[in-house]
Amino acid sequence: MSNFVHHFGLTIPIVPNMGDIDRDGELGVDDVAMLESAVSRNSLNPYFDLNGDELVDIHDLHFWTKRHLQSYIGDVNLDGQFGTQDIIRLFRANTYGEFGRYVSYLSGDWTGDGRFNSSDLVLAFQDGGYELTVPDSHVKVVPEPTVSMLLTVLIVIARVREHKKDRAKRVTGTDVFAG
Repeated sequence: MSNFVHHFGLTIPIVPNMGDIDRDGELGVDDVAMLESAVSRNSLNPYFDLNGDELVDIHDLHFWTKRHLQSYIGDVNLDGQFGTQDIIRLFRANTYGEFGRYVSYLSGDWTGDGRFNSSDLVLAFQDGGYELTVPDSHVKVVPEPTVSMLLTVLIVIARVREHKKDRAKRVTGTDVFAG
């Protein structure tokens, strides 16, 4: 199957459907292997440029992990979370610190240098997903406070205070809050 659609004289790259690079209907090891192969070959094929930066590199693997798998760097068993099971699996593979032996993305090379070392672990922990569970689809996402939210809260507080002040004036006939 071609990676391009030819339409009205234009060649348009086909973007993988939701990260399913091998088009088998699942996100898995084969998708990572195909993407990793494209990265290692310095492919120019836009089919593998998942993050749209016009490069096929380690950042596309990170994008696949975060956006499509909805997981974190370090999730080597592809269960949607980076945790103890992933660390155990990595160290059982005995690839940590190996020189001269190619190490894959699912074997701990998250920096793209072909090795699994402390730089990879630092990157994975900096990603912030260690031992976090995958968000439940029934749980509502609460947005982070922003300036507009803070301003809204301050306006509400001012209105409530103004209302209490007016109410106190009506009850006592004087300005209770006056200094």
